[in-house]
Amino acid sequence: MNSSINWPKPPYETQYSVPTHTDVVDCVEESLCHIIYSLTGFRASPRALAKMMLDEGLLNTNGSKITDAIAVANKKGLIPYNEWPTPDSFTWDQYYEPLPALLNAKFFDIRLVSPDLAISPLWTQLSFPHPTGSVLHWVEQINQFQYFDSELGNPVKLLNYEGAVVLSSHSIKITSMQFKKQNYKGELRLVLEASNMDQWQALCAIYGVDPTQIDETIN
Repeated sequence: MNSSINWPKPPYETQYSVPTHTDVVDCVEESLCHIIYSLTGFRASPRALAKMMLDEGLLNTNGSKITDAIAVANKKGLIPYNEWPTPDSFTWDQYYEPLPALLNAKFFDIRLVSPDLAISPLWTQLSFPHPTGSVLHWVEQINQFQYFDSELGNPVKLLNYEGAVVLSSHSIKITSMQFKKQNYKGELRLVLEASNMDQWQALCAIYGVDPTQIDETIN
């Protein structure tokens, strides 16, 4: 592993509210959004992604799965952080209150690939020793020795912080969904491509289009 690689650190927000002693257990969503930021500079709202996961029945008090988080992010998009930020203090119900109706989702095609710091920060699962059993935690590993955290304390911690052991790591590859130029029968158009049917249906919903009734007329 290349010891010279050091990925940019994202802005810090925490999944734990000190005033209410509440942990919203969204480390999967936090760390995915952190990796997206380090790769693209786009700051997504982990709170919004976690709420979408909860609504899909894919997040509970034990957390969630990384494959589910990718699937939901690809299907529903990622919300800009400033549109649904993490409050300074929150309870579980406050953190997971309903999302506003109109949010500007940004769509990516996110895929898991073999771990390689040259491709992306590593999506790393840590196991912490605990008297009642191991505590699992997903983080963004930014270099060979450190990770960026969504829990309390210094957001940059050593991989062996408090006796942690690495269980697994992945890299991700992403493709940004972009408007592209298209010459259709001599008419110049801007089109937005979707990489799968779920993204296509989600984009149709955002732009008020019936996916079964596509009108090719240009006004």
